[in-house]
Amino acid sequence: MVLCYASIAHVVVGINLGLGIQFAYAHIAEFLKTGLIFFCLYIVTLATIKFSVLLMYYRIFKVRPFKLAVYIVGSIVAVWTVVAFFITLFECTPISDFWSIDITRTPRCVNRLWLFEATAASNSILDIIILCLPVKMILNLQLSLSKRIQLLLTFLLGALYASFPYYFLLLL
Repeated sequence: MVLCYASIAHVVVGINLGLGIQFAYAHIAEFLKTGLIFFCLYIVTLATIKFSVLLMYYRIFKVRPFKLAVYIVGSIVAVWTVVAFFITLFECTPISDFWSIDITRTPRCVNRLWLFEATAASNSILDIIILCLPVKMILNLQLSLSKRIQLLLTFLLGALYASFPYYFLLLL
């Protein structure tokens, strides 16, 4: 919840620093500094959501092999979080090149579009893995077929969320 408030705070700070007004009057460097903080917090927010779903799976399904699968996917999410966080933080070398508006020299940064696409694609792949994790467990429950399908559809509602980044990537 705190991380969501940080996202809102970034927009509020951005408006105070000139977001939406003419370039000449905006405090671009300060806005970009807060942007870097926001991008790093965004990665942590994504990981927090993934871990919360994995912990829910861990509590619901008590089967040992499934718990091992949750541990493995959780480890992958942890590694993804650390890598994505530091790639985002050190996107430019030195870090100050991220917010530098000095036109006399070229900032040394990775391709930001590539970084966005790679982060979105890897995030979506992890979301799909996490969403598919309980499918076998749900299908093996001692319920009627209609109840199992209803429960499966409830769990897979997250697929709508996971499909949005693909839609936006197609628009690029």
